Amino acid sequence: MRNILTIVVVFLMFFSFTSMSFANQERKVTLLIHTSQIYEGNSVTLAQAPHIIRDGVTYVSIRSMANYLGYSVSYDPLTKEYVIRSNQGELRFIPDGQTYRVDGERHAFSHGRALIEDGSMMIPLRVVADHAGIKLVPKTAENKVELIWREGEASQSEPEPVFEANFVTDKTTYKMGEPVIYRDISKNGTSEIVRRTWHNNEWAFFEPGPQTIMLEVENKDGEISTATRTITITDEQLYTIEQINSRFTPLGSKFPIERDYVLSFPTVPYEVENKESPVFRSNSPERTVSEGVYYRDEAEGDVRFIIHKQNARPQPVQVYVVARNIGDQDATVTVNNVGVSGPRNYVSSAGRSAIADYLRSYASNIPEGEFTIRPGETRAVIPTISAQTLAPEQILTAYADLHSDENVRYEVIVLDEENTLLSTLPYLQRVSAAQDGIHIRGTFAEGDRHMRVNERIGDEKSRIAIGDGTTDPFITGVDKLTGSEEVNRGNFGVMYHLEFEEVAPNTAIVVNPRGGHYAGAFLVNNNLIYAPAAGILSGPTEAGVIYRTGNRAEEVTISFSPAAGSNLPINVVFIPYQ
Repeated sequence: MRNILTIVVVFLMFFSFTSMSFANQERKVTLLIHTSQIYEGNSVTLAQAPHIIRDGVTYVSIRSMANYLGYSVSYDPLTKEYVIRSNQGELRFIPDGQTYRVDGERHAFSHGRALIEDGSMMIPLRVVADHAGIKLVPKTAENKVELIWREGEASQSEPEPVFEANFVTDKTTYKMGEPVIYRDISKNGTSEIVRRTWHNNEWAFFEPGPQTIMLEVENKDGEISTATRTITITDEQLYTIEQINSRFTPLGSKFPIERDYVLSFPTVPYEVENKESPVFRSNSPERTVSEGVYYRDEAEGDVRFIIHKQNARPQPVQVYVVARNIGDQDATVTVNNVGVSGPRNYVSSAGRSAIADYLRSYASNIPEGEFTIRPGETRAVIPTISAQTLAPEQILTAYADLHSDENVRYEVIVLDEENTLLSTLPYLQRVSAAQDGIHIRGTFAEGDRHMRVNERIGDEKSRIAIGDGTTDPFITGVDKLTGSEEVNRGNFGVMYHLEFEEVAPNTAIVVNPRGGHYAGAFLVNNNLIYAPAAGILSGPTEAGVIYRTGNRAEEVTISFSPAAGSNLPINVVFIPYQ
C-alpha cells in the first residue's frame, strides 16, 4: 500500500505544478500499477516506461510524468543531472545519487535512489509524498488506484511551450524478428520542428542484447534536442529477416536483399500481347547544346511522347511540343494524359516524378485539353511542358498521350527563354542529326504491352523480368530525323499492363532493379505506389514493396512505364511471407 500511496503522491505533486487555471470541479485519474497506463475518463496515456518495484520501492519514469503534465525534461551535462522544470520550480536528480535537489536545496532520499532502467531515468515516488494532498481510493484487488481531487484549489499561469525530442516504443523487451513500433511524441515548443533524424530505429532486431535508439530533432531556430531509449532483445525468434522485410516494410519503402538471391527464383510464364500505340521518344541527344528541333514525325490517331532533356546552354531554355496541321481540314488534337517534372537537378527524381504524374493522369482518365488547328497552322499543344523554364544544367522529363483526328506533324523544340515560339519557328532548323551514342531517339510502333498470368502465383517465390531484351524483347522503330533503324533499349515509353488472375494470400510483390539504380512508380489495382517513395533503389541489393495481398487470394493488375533516368531491367518479384 505504501508503494501505491507513493505513486499517488508524485502525481499530485506534479498536478500541483500544473499550469492550468482550474475550475471548481472534481477530477479523477486511475493508475494501473505495474503497467504504463494512466487513465482519465475514457482517455488513456502511456508512460514511456512501466512503473517498477525494487527492494520495496516504487519507481516511475521522470520523462513520462513530465510529458503527461506538460513540463520540460532536460539533461545538464555539467552537473550530470536530469532536470524537471515548471513555472513553480525545478527538481534535479543524478543517476545512482543518494540525494536530489528542489530549487537548489539538497534533500536525501528516505528510500531508494535515482536510477536508469532500460534507458529511462527513474526516481522513487516517495520524494514528493509530503507535498501532496488528495483523496486516494486504492483498489488493491484490481491492481489500481484512483486519484481524486477538486480543481479550483490553485490557479497558475500558462507555461512556456517546451521544445523537446521524445519518443516511445510499444514495449521494452522484444524477441528477435519482432516488429518494434515507434511513436514520436516530440514537442516543438514555440518553433516548428524542421528535421527529425532517427538512429538505429530498425523495424526489428536480429541479435540478442540491448539496442539503443536515438531521435534527434531540430527546430526553425536551429535548436537541437535528442532523446534515447534502450530496449532489450531476447534470444527467442519470432520472424526471419526475410519475413520481417516482406511482411512489414510499408508500401513504397525498400529493404535489402541478396544480389543473386532473386535470380534463383523461377520465372513466371505469361501470355503477351503487343498493341499498336506509337511512341515518339526524344531522349538523344539528352543535353541541349543549341536551339532547334530535337525530333519530328507525323501521326494520325494516338501517339505517346517521352521527352528527357538537360539544358546544356548558358542561358535558360524552354521545351515545346508543337503540332502543325499538314492537311486541308481542321485538325483536333486532344491531350489525354500528361506527366511533367521539371526543372529538376537529378535525373532519377525527374523520372520518378514525371511517371508518377503521368500514371495519376492515366488513372483519372480525364483529358487535359483540346486544340483545334487550322490547315497550315502550328500550335504548342502541351502547355504544362512549355510552362517550365530550365536554368543551365537543369532537367525536364515528360510523358504525354495525344490523339489527333487528322494527320499532323509533331515537333519537339528547344528555345532560349527570351525567344517566342511563333516568331522563331519559321527560322528553326533541326539540331545535328547525330545522337549522343547513349540515349535513344525514334518512333516505335508497339507502345502497349499486356502480360497475363492465368495460373496461381505467390505460394512459392517467383519473378517476372521486365525490359531485359530477352524474355521481354525491346521494341524496334525508326529515327525519323535520320531514317536509321533503332532499338528502344529498356522499352522506355512502353505502357506495361501486368494482369495476375490469382495471387496467393500473404504475398509481397516487390520491384528489384537489375541494371543499376531505379526510381519509378506503379499503378497497382489503380492505386499509385512509388518505388521507392524517397531516394532510389540503388541496384540488385534492394527491393521496393509495391503491393501485399491480404488473407485471401486476389486478382492484381499492375500498370506502369519504365521511369526515365533509371536503369533496366527490373524484376517484379513475388515473396510469400506467412
